[in-house]
Amino acid sequence: MSNHAEVEKYTQLIEALGTFNQSILEAREGMLKCVQVCQDVLGNDSLSMNAGNKVSEACKEYLKVVTEATELRKKLVQKRQQIIDMINEMEKMGGE
Repeated sequence: MSNHAEVEKYTQLIEALGTFNQSILEAREGMLKCVQVCQDVLGNDSLSMNAGNKVSEACKEYLKVVTEATELRKKLVQKRQQIIDMINEMEKMGGE
């Protein structure tokens, strides 16, 4: 695989992780809104509170996933930059 193709693969992975993170955050926001609506409509009975607590816990787990994906994305950006720097250095020297 050429270095340019490798840069493109990293770019695709970085974009995919960004899309993944955004989707997770949007799903989390929707879940939190549902909890609020349920509590507003059903009140504070124990069943509603228990369901709300479980959804809130799931939302915390979603944030952990987003954090891990963000860290991975940062590493991919760094690796892609290293490859770009290497390509630039090789081009200065007259070859790929």
